[in-house]
Amino acid sequence: MQCLVSGPRLSPSLSRSPSDPYPSGRAWSSASWLQPSFQTRSQSFDGADTRSGSSVDDQGLSGDERERRAQSRLEKVRRGLESGTLGFGFSAGGFLYPYHLGILWELHELNILKDYKVQMAGASAGSLAVATYNCGLDPEKATQALHEFAENCRTKGTRYRLGGLLRDFLHAYLPADAHERCRGNTHVALTRLFPVVRNEMISEFDSKDDFVNALLTSCHIPFYFNGSWMTEFRGKFYMDGGVAAFIPRPPTEYAVKVCCFPVNEVLATVQDRVAQYDRVASLLDVSISPDAFEPWPFDYARMVTWALVPADDDMLRYMINKGRRDARAWAQRMALVPRDAAEGRTGGEGAGDVGGGAERGAERVAAAQREKEADGKGEDGRGGVGAAAAAADAGAAEAEAVASGRAARGGSGSGGGGGRMG
Repeated sequence: MQCLVSGPRLSPSLSRSPSDPYPSGRAWSSASWLQPSFQTRSQSFDGADTRSGSSVDDQGLSGDERERRAQSRLEKVRRGLESGTLGFGFSAGGFLYPYHLGILWELHELNILKDYKVQMAGASAGSLAVATYNCGLDPEKATQALHEFAENCRTKGTRYRLGGLLRDFLHAYLPADAHERCRGNTHVALTRLFPVVRNEMISEFDSKDDFVNALLTSCHIPFYFNGSWMTEFRGKFYMDGGVAAFIPRPPTEYAVKVCCFPVNEVLATVQDRVAQYDRVASLLDVSISPDAFEPWPFDYARMVTWALVPADDDMLRYMINKGRRDARAWAQRMALVPRDAAEGRTGGEGAGDVGGGAERGAERVAAAQREKEADGKGEDGRGGVGAAAAAADAGAAEAEAVASGRAARGGSGSGGGGGRMG
């Protein structure tokens, strides 16, 4: 499973002819032919190069500066929507993929994603979610495919067979013109390996096969995917896109970053200290995650387990609902849903509900949250429940600052989105 912090850039010394793709006659699953020559370069969540060695002011920012930055973020989102320069970036996440689906479907119904022209980027599971959406798959059909795929993996295993199974499902469920629907608006993040490890974004596809191969390359978790540590795509060698750009960003003026792991609590501990460094602060600016608007009871060990081996169907459906609720909460706090702003809604009220067992998943999440609170976790106000609750309060304050003005001027409607999706 790809990690949140990218590793060193490799610069191996290779000696091979163009007609000999396997140095020393070994398959790509063997890395012993690599020479121990490394070149390191820091890379961020979104694949951009970062600058190291800056000092950090432990005093953080004043309340006025935080308010100014929050207002600036709101204005960037508003301008981006009006000018068509707002994009979205979706993280890697394995079988947490339904969380991304829920976000996309809710933003569609709120008419924030207009005419399938919004620029979106995804790594690994994030690329699959963006492709599912931009191909116009009906939510019911996509959910059915999710359940079938998850059941196959639960009963027959995922390790080393995930690649072949995913290829079959993508060819079966994506339309014949998938490459045309996703050309130019779907930016698939890949991790290129040579001569240095770096992020590449692919958004032009020659055929459905080429598009499917790009998605499979973005999902190539080393070894776990099909037993090989890297894969060949268009004559070059890559691995999972989340390695070099865990949350990739599309080439837009402003990008909303979405993560299916609960990163808000972790990022809250460092954001104040680096907030005066605009470049670093922007890299840590994750707008939507499971703990961004309400407490989230599950730790990283549980989330990584669900990313590698799918949860049961009730929890998968709950993840879709959770994504929908978080997307609406974000839209509410950005004052993009006028009728919700008029009613003072900031917690995702009114979001779509997939049903079919999601309510049982919600009951389990609530029980886990009660157990976490009973254990006293997060009572210091920084971690656990405290951090999520503080984030929720801060988000509500941001929305209140502009809600009345945005509601008066109007904004994105909250009716059905139309388009290709049913």
